Amino acid sequence: MFNADESVQEGSISFIDFGDSSYVSDSLGAELNVSSRRGYIKFTNITRITTIPNEFKLNQNYPNPFNPITTISYDLPQASDVKLNVYDITGRLIQTLVDKKQSTEQYSVRFNASQYSSSVYFYRFQTDDFVQTKKMLLIK
Repeated sequence: MFNADESVQEGSISFIDFGDSSYVSDSLGAELNVSSRRGYIKFTNITRITTIPNEFKLNQNYPNPFNPITTISYDLPQASDVKLNVYDITGRLIQTLVDKKQSTEQYSVRFNASQYSSSVYFYRFQTDDFVQTKKMLLIK
């Protein structure tokens, strides 16, 4: 056991043991207070750290190939009108996943293709200042 003024460094996580309660902090500033009494652990003051994207980015869907659900994620470095559309191999719009103004953040959208047949599909991400298209493969 360590005294309150001692700490252990594990990678980017700091841990200080205060006897019945401990303090954990990571290099990004997330904080977690831990209390342990009679074999129970109580977590309090959990702080969520959100990374602010510094560029527009459309990620490859995962899993890929998929059956029938996949996740498409993207980053918005500034508030923008966002459109995320899915097209079939002929270029026909089959589904709009997002069509609204969104704030700066990282987003994930699930695409359920249970009503579509096995094929290559394209998803197009469009904002005020950025456009990108990627392909995905549905295998049933």
